[in-house]
Amino acid sequence: MLTKSQVKHKQILTIIATHEKSEYIKLSNENLVLVEDGVNKSKTPLSKILILIIIGRMTISTALLSKLSTNKIPTVILGINLKLVANILPSTSSQNFSQKYSQYQTYYNQEQRLEIAKQLVDEKIQTSINTLQKTRKTTNNKLLKKYKKQLQSTKCIEEVMGVEGVVSKIYFQNLFSNINWQKRQPRHKADITNTLLDLGYTYLYNYFSALVQLSGLDPFVGFLHTQYYSRHSLANDYMEPFRSIIDYEVLKIHNQKRINSKDFILKNNKYQFSSYDSIKKYSQIFLTTITDNQEKIFNYIQNQTKKFQ
Repeated sequence: MLTKSQVKHKQILTIIATHEKSEYIKLSNENLVLVEDGVNKSKTPLSKILILIIIGRMTISTALLSKLSTNKIPTVILGINLKLVANILPSTSSQNFSQKYSQYQTYYNQEQRLEIAKQLVDEKIQTSINTLQKTRKTTNNKLLKKYKKQLQSTKCIEEVMGVEGVVSKIYFQNLFSNINWQKRQPRHKADITNTLLDLGYTYLYNYFSALVQLSGLDPFVGFLHTQYYSRHSLANDYMEPFRSIIDYEVLKIHNQKRINSKDFILKNNKYQFSSYDSIKKYSQIFLTTITDNQEKIFNYIQNQTKKFQ
């Protein structure tokens, strides 16, 4: 199991294939080496990698895959459209059966499951309020606090999700009030803001998914989000209180005029990144934000894991 000191000194390593060059990653003297057109482009010690994320098509040596597993480094492979292609976990990440058994028992206890769901949404509402205060957009904070109180009287998961949905709508309308915001449309990419949120949330989701599995929990069994084919519902659960770190970053780069419309193209009524360089540009912004919150996220997951020990 990961320790706080390990997380503090490791990084999320993201490699984005350009498809313009012959690229592959290999193992060399305990280092991950990126090779482009036969030339070593970069070298990262395995001891410094927390999670490896690969975007696009790229060759990876079996020697490196074996070493990543030995060093307990999850490898996430995403398509250029950011859809999950593969999630390769260390062989030791799923051996704690008693912990998973406790997780399953809690899930099937409707009262306990409801309490955890309430806690997750309560924390999300609070971080939403904090973010609006941070951005000085506090017009509806009293209303959000009212829903936060109302949450405690909900009687089922559906009612909890109902409160969460209303709060999210109010929150986004306030947070993005100065950028011609319409509404949050996950995966529809109806505008540049939604496209950037999707990118940031994708990294956040995969980061939580890897840490959840390294902590010995079953990522498919969530308490707020229902089970869905191939979705890591528990990662979705635990990332809820942290979504605001992505939201804040999107607003910040907009206010700083760092979003260039030329970085996006409209195709089939969806905004997409116009180049690999565009993906790298915004990926770095979100990955830096997640890394800045890395220790806080780790502590949060560890505290959640203790409920099943």
